[in-house]
Amino acid sequence: MNLLKDFLNELPSLIEAYYLYFLRNIRTVIAVVLFAVLIILASILAVEGGVVVETIALESSSEPFMAQVMVAQVILTRAQERGLTLEEVVLQPYQFSCNNKGIRGKMKKRSETEISKGRKALETAQGSNNLPKVNLYYDTSINPPYWASSERFVKKIGKLKFYKE
Repeated sequence: MNLLKDFLNELPSLIEAYYLYFLRNIRTVIAVVLFAVLIILASILAVEGGVVVETIALESSSEPFMAQVMVAQVILTRAQERGLTLEEVVLQPYQFSCNNKGIRGKMKKRSETEISKGRKALETAQGSNNLPKVNLYYDTSINPPYWASSERFVKKIGKLKFYKE
C-alpha cells in the first residue's frame, strides 16, 4: 500500500519531468513523426505509382489517353473479379506482355511524362463508375489471341480492342 501511495505522490513530478523532456526534445519528436509520415507516403506512392502505373505506360503509352484509361480499367476489373491486388494482377504470368519473363528488361524505359499519363489513367479509371467492366484487350498490330473470337467485343480505341469475358 505504501508503494502505491509513494507512486501516486511522485506522479505529478514524473508527469512534469516527461513533459519537460518532451518540450526540450520537441524537434526530435517532430522529425521522427515527419519521417514516419514520409515513409508511409512513399510506400503508398510506390504502390500507386509502381508496377501498376508502369504496366499501363508500357502497354499503352503510344495510344490515346482513353485507351490508357481502359487498360487501367482492365487491371481494376481483374483485381475485383479475382480478389487480387492491382500489383498481383499485373504480375500474373502471361497477362500483360510487358511483364512476361525476359521482356520487361528489354522494353524501352518510359519517360516521366508517359509514367505521369499512366498514373492519371489509373486515377481516372479508379474515379469513374461509367467505364465498361472490360477484363481483356489486345493490340491489333499483332495477330488476335485465341480468345478474341469467343469473348464479347466492347470497344476499340486506337490499336487496342477491349473485351468482356
